[in-house]
Amino acid sequence: MTLSEKEALARNRMVEVLKRFGPGATVGWTGGKDSTVVLALWREVLREHAGPAPVRVLNLDTGCKFPEVLDFRDRLTREWNLELHVARPEVELTRYALAVDPVACCGDLKIRPLNEAVARLEIPALLTGVRADENP
Repeated sequence: MTLSEKEALARNRMVEVLKRFGPGATVGWTGGKDSTVVLALWREVLREHAGPAPVRVLNLDTGCKFPEVLDFRDRLTREWNLELHVARPEVELTRYALAVDPVACCGDLKIRPLNEAVARLEIPALLTGVRADENP
């Protein structure tokens, strides 16, 4: 499949998401390359099909991100006028200086804060940058 075909497929799926869940569907945005591509495409789809709807993004800040990633997140939020929501864990990061139990660490630092934010913000659908070849 060519890059253009992949982009068209992603756009078509996003249009389906928009029709089913509305513009409140939110991009799970890490600030990395994959979720930033999803964000850019979703922003275009919203503009084309929903007019001036706000682009909602949810960022999970575990406290372990590089400052440059946070700076990029904040800069793009301003430049693209994004509706940024940041979810943070309610545990002391020092508790996980070394992730002896990766499942518990991921649950406390990522899964729980993500689920709480999705419920609190009433997010009907979360678009992510997980690629099919990463998680078939």
